[in-house]
Amino acid sequence: RVDYQLSGKHRLSYIYVHNYGQNPSPTSGGQTVLGYAGDLLADSETNHIGSHTWTISGNMLNTFRGYYTASHYSSGDLFPNTNLPSHLGITAPCGRDPCTQPNVRMAGFIASFGNSGSAPTTIAGVNAGFGDTFIWIRGAHTLKLGSTVMRSRFDYNTIGQREGIYTVGKGITGNNLADFLLGKSTTFNQSNGSVGTESFHRIEPSIF
Repeated sequence: RVDYQLSGKHRLSYIYVHNYGQNPSPTSGGQTVLGYAGDLLADSETNHIGSHTWTISGNMLNTFRGYYTASHYSSGDLFPNTNLPSHLGITAPCGRDPCTQPNVRMAGFIASFGNSGSAPTTIAGVNAGFGDTFIWIRGAHTLKLGSTVMRSRFDYNTIGQREGIYTVGKGITGNNLADFLLGKSTTFNQSNGSVGTESFHRIEPSIF
């Protein structure tokens, strides 16, 4: 934070705040076998706030503020380039890059291992605007007037599940575990890995 007294009636202020953190999520997407798959979550936020305070007189004060906030969230593979279908002897290709660990479901033994979600995902948001507040004190009365204008933007981008979901039943040997050990699955589902992108923006004025 920086404060600067420009003159007896004018003061400038600036505040900067930045936060960043990462969090491994080894059970993302219903993943139950630790060390096989998972997501690495990252989150950051940056804030800029500037203001100008003008002491017009002993009973009049005006404050102008401008601000900018940017947030960014992402999820990616916790174990990139490991346990890929080709590493496990699976010849079915991934529907789209980046390829990750296949998801396997075996009723009665393991509910799910491998991420059945849609990482990588990126979510970004930006809010920017300005506002002005005027305060006038007259006797026992206080009058406060102000307005703000804010522009918001939200972007969302993700890749669908594309490495395949293998459901192991007992259609080959009559036993789930035996089918799994033989590398046989009852069903196989895979998306084409199409990219989903959404973007929204709006302007919000207000007055009081």
